Amino acid sequence: MLRRLAEQYAGRLEIVGVSLDDDRKAYEAYVYNLRLPGRQVHDGGRKGPIGRLYGLRESGLPYSVLLDTEGRVVSMQPTLRAQEEAIARLAGGS
Repeated sequence: MLRRLAEQYAGRLEIVGVSLDDDRKAYEAYVYNLRLPGRQVHDGGRKGPIGRLYGLRESGLPYSVLLDTEGRVVSMQPTLRAQEEAIARLAGGS
């Protein structure tokens, strides 16, 4: 799904994946093996700064945050699938 959205909205959507995994090497292998699109960031576990900023320890994972071009939060959803409508609206359709 992530690759499909990256291709569908190429040039209009930037994907940034944030990992809260404790094991950095296992995370890097996962990103490499799945060839995940966009930028992939390791946040250093559930107590990392990005996870704390968005309250991810309390919300559970996976978690999807959609930001506009100004960096404002447009939508926060438990899954990427739940985010599709907001992505289409923000990126101007398919």
